Amino acid sequence: MHLVKRITVSIALGAFAALGCAAHGPLSPEDAFARLTTAYARSDAAALEALLSSDSKKKISTIVQSITRMDEAQRRALSTRLEIDPSHLATLTVRGYLALQFSKGDRLGADVYREAVRHPILRTEKSGTRAVVTASNGMGIVFVKEGRYWLLDISDY
Repeated sequence: MHLVKRITVSIALGAFAALGCAAHGPLSPEDAFARLTTAYARSDAAALEALLSSDSKKKISTIVQSITRMDEAQRRALSTRLEIDPSHLATLTVRGYLALQFSKGDRLGADVYREAVRHPILRTEKSGTRAVVTASNGMGIVFVKEGRYWLLDISDY
């Protein structure tokens, strides 16, 4: 019985330690910008997805749903333009959409966020739960605070 209590306590302490060491979100707009920079440098769709505000995820989900609901001819036309297999569009997810954006941005060199994160932060302007981080090239990126964390907000983009 005493051994069972020790094992239970050890498991509970281990779980708390694991939770305490788990990755946390960005606690400042500047930290969010740094994580965005890293996500773009690595073309890491999972990291970018983790940085998105809930409204941004909803917006992208709506886009993804529109794509997955396309008929076969529409998917073929879009996949030809994107230079990908049409079956990929039929099962597209938010993360898959972000990966496509990375790929398209790499290929075309036309991604405003990629361009912004190539430059250091010039200034940060906070107003309540909203912040605009302006890079030294003059481009501003909007972050919103959700709970404790600052997240990328592209819902108005």
